[in-house]
Amino acid sequence: MTLFQLDFFIFMLILMLAVGGFCVLLAGLGFSKSESEQTEGLLNDKLDVLGSSVSEADEAISELNDMSKNVFKEFENKYQELLFLYNLIDEKEKRLGNMPEIKAEVIADEIKRPDINPKFANVLEMHKGGKSIEEIAKKLDMGKGEIGLILTLGGGRKNA
Repeated sequence: MTLFQLDFFIFMLILMLAVGGFCVLLAGLGFSKSESEQTEGLLNDKLDVLGSSVSEADEAISELNDMSKNVFKEFENKYQELLFLYNLIDEKEKRLGNMPEIKAEVIADEIKRPDINPKFANVLEMHKGGKSIEEIAKKLDMGKGEIGLILTLGGGRKNA
């Protein structure tokens, strides 16, 4: 339900209350002249009640307007945050678009590093040369799981 529909609904409710009260008052005016003074007092009481109801409805409408403005501000803020995050993701995708080349460079650098374990370097080098996990495991006398782990941590692909 939109804010306009809610305002219109409240306005119609107030209008119906006012018309109903007016009808009750008109029905009460059908009494004799001696009862007209009592009716006038009742009419004034009813008008006071109706006036206070109208002012309460006006306050409620004002509060609803303020609340809707705050909700729309929150939506706008969240929308801006989402746009910012989507832009960050797009930038990351563009930078990582050439990831295979980056991985190959990193693997080559890792193999050349002097502080890398020679056994790990051999595994990465053999895998880069096209050897399967089984072939590497047999040649280096290691388990297939260990070879897979080294390849995963080293950035290589697992070949079953």
